[in-house]
Amino acid sequence: MDVTKSNFNDLKPQIEEAIEKCSFAAIDCEFTGLVLPEPLHPLDTVAQRYQKLRVGISEYLVVQFGLSLWTFDEEKQAYNVKTFNIFTYPDQRQAFRFRNQASCLSFLVDHGFDLNRCVREGVPFLRPAELDDYQERIKRRHIRELASLFEQEQAGRPVKGFNTSADALNSSLTSDNFLDMDPAVRIYLEGVMPLVSKWMSGKMPDQDSVLLPACNDFIRMTVYRQIEKKFPDDKFQMEAVRADNGADQRGSKHIKISRSDMSPHQRMSQRHRDEMEALRDSFGVGSVLKTLVTSQKPVVGHNSLRDILHVIHQFVAPLPEDFGEFQLLCRELFPVLFDTKQMSVTGTIKASIRGSRLVDVFNQIKNQHDKAFPIPKIHSEPGFAYDDMTREHEAGFDAWLTGYIFAAFAHSVAPRPKNVFREPDFRSEYFKPFVNKMHFGPSLDISVMDLDVNPAAVSRTDVYVVEWKEPEDHSHARLLLQMAGGAKKCGWGDQVLAFVPSNVENCNKLLRTQDSAAIPCRLYKHQTKQNRRRKAKSKSPPNTAPVPVQNAAPTSGAVPPAAPAATSRSPPTVAILSRGDDYSPQARTNRSSSLTGTSEPPKKPKLDSISEKRKTTPPSSQQPFPEASW
Repeated sequence: MDVTKSNFNDLKPQIEEAIEKCSFAAIDCEFTGLVLPEPLHPLDTVAQRYQKLRVGISEYLVVQFGLSLWTFDEEKQAYNVKTFNIFTYPDQRQAFRFRNQASCLSFLVDHGFDLNRCVREGVPFLRPAELDDYQERIKRRHIRELASLFEQEQAGRPVKGFNTSADALNSSLTSDNFLDMDPAVRIYLEGVMPLVSKWMSGKMPDQDSVLLPACNDFIRMTVYRQIEKKFPDDKFQMEAVRADNGADQRGSKHIKISRSDMSPHQRMSQRHRDEMEALRDSFGVGSVLKTLVTSQKPVVGHNSLRDILHVIHQFVAPLPEDFGEFQLLCRELFPVLFDTKQMSVTGTIKASIRGSRLVDVFNQIKNQHDKAFPIPKIHSEPGFAYDDMTREHEAGFDAWLTGYIFAAFAHSVAPRPKNVFREPDFRSEYFKPFVNKMHFGPSLDISVMDLDVNPAAVSRTDVYVVEWKEPEDHSHARLLLQMAGGAKKCGWGDQVLAFVPSNVENCNKLLRTQDSAAIPCRLYKHQTKQNRRRKAKSKSPPNTAPVPVQNAAPTSGAVPPAAPAATSRSPPTVAILSRGDDYSPQARTNRSSSLTGTSEPPKKPKLDSISEKRKTTPPSSQQPFPEASW
């Protein structure tokens, strides 16, 4: 089922209920780009690969989030499935910038993706800590406005609204306050204020109310404030309503102004409630992810490392720089993760599957339904089914395919009586080889990114590398590999090949004579290049800058030594959920004790909330949001 801004609030209870009941959740994402600033290399370490992906995915946007929720019915021995295809787009209150890769968007459009629908109807999103921070700032502004209203009432002065430099219409349309507004808000105000003034002055006696054009929450809240400033003493009320003809498909609402006996205080309270409701609506996809995180249900993806990184970064919290911190953060959010691509190349499953592309794996399982991969019956409720099997690269459909594959793998791994299906225990020993094992991607000697274990060092003393500049020289690299005597194993990257030679003597001979071969590729030994880098680094001059003595008293006429410059630190990772969740250092230390593989656990992430940080910051140093940003 497609989920957009216009039906998200109606479907949200169903989504949350399905999450709470499900046996596992399968996810998939569609992005605006895939190309990374620094290409993947077959000799990347786990930490290097994470850094490249972390930097790259932060530039792109998830435009579709597929969520397929599979619930096992013990009585019917069948799965009930609900799949949601959620269009996502940033809320306008965010200064959200992202990159588009032309080829990636063209690919999505060729597979039926509606880019206009995404922009018009995409469900907004905020991270939980961002929601907390916005709420606190709105509350502080509400308190200031109420205090100003009370002060004017106590002094017996007419209520003139707030930010009085913009009270009058003419001055508001030329003041810096107005010019600093978002262009969309300015255009809207310029269009509606003459109509509002005419109605307020009684020049439209036959109309008990006036209906302003539809607009989004961001514009509506600003218009509310501006109208209150212009007409503080008039008796009226404002509310958001949908058009009776249903012509507005984007989730936008009209502003209806009608006569009322509401006092300025009542009107302000109503506006405050509307603002907080609009902010909660802006939480959007973030509220779904919060429910999924809180449920701690198994989460499944196919080749899902990028999907997991995107989901965490866009909907939950910024990705930490350190890989060890990411491991801990990911395990706290999704303690049981499965990657069906990694499962398809592991253990007994590998013998029955050829290739690992999503649709190919699905078709093989379907063809072996009663042999290698018996699977329970699958029921999808009306509106949640995929009768058309040609919707590949739609996030919801791909999530459904992923769930189907995982259900087949799960029931083939866990032992069961013949012709009897039971709900698998995904935390049992049968699933340990697959839990939290992400497919690593192109590499010479690393196949999996294990989120439970610190990555072990890899010896590469016998590795050789071939590089070339032009993509068309790929065939020359293969020729050079043949001249070297072949390879025991090799890993391909972007215009680079790493391999362990079958014949080291031949490879070394070619290394000495490659210039005479006139092949547009360069062959070198990986260890030799690493040694040269270390030697060059050791020869670099050390930093000999004098260290100032802070406690020594300055001599007469001498300038006291300057205090050392403050070292810059990367901002802390924001809180994952609300401030009530236990992410204290001691709690995180206790949870990290289950890490295995080395005696030293990964670094503990700084999960301090922005909102918590603001509590310890003096009020004078807190920068309020400018009015235009709302």
